[in-house]
Amino acid sequence: MATKKRQPQAPTPPPMPASKNEPKKIGLPPGKPGITPKKPRSWGEWVPMFLADLAERGNVREACRAARIDRPVAYNWRDADATFRLQWENAMEQACDKLVEAARKRAMTVSDTLMIFLLKSHRPSVYRETYRHEHTGAGGGPLSAELLIPGGVAAFRRPKALGEGDGET
Repeated sequence: MATKKRQPQAPTPPPMPASKNEPKKIGLPPGKPGITPKKPRSWGEWVPMFLADLAERGNVREACRAARIDRPVAYNWRDADATFRLQWENAMEQACDKLVEAARKRAMTVSDTLMIFLLKSHRPSVYRETYRHEHTGAGGGPLSAELLIPGGVAAFRRPKALGEGDGET
């Protein structure tokens, strides 16, 4: 029986020194390598940047990234401050208006399907697919229904319950 000889393993190289261009990773939470902590910003600093980016892109995550804040900060302020909530909603409306504009341009030049969706959205009374089923009787009146019981009304009795006799003793 032949035995295998173990090959000696090469020593592991020392860790590479950090590059001068690489950001320092100080105070990172465990399990989150490569994430640099965000510098806390004041209300006056981040709100205008956040709202401008939100109005441009309509993406909360990207707006938070542009304002250099964490998403919970934005959502907590939206929930707590009515004025900020209205500004947020206005920014999202502006972003949606831009989407509609871009979709309209694309629909006019490239996409018939997109054009159909836009027409259904903006002119539902004309382009929406509406199905309405009405059942009426003669002259548009109510329907009349006849109940047909096999064997007649006499055959239509309530079944006797268990233990219920026929009345004879």
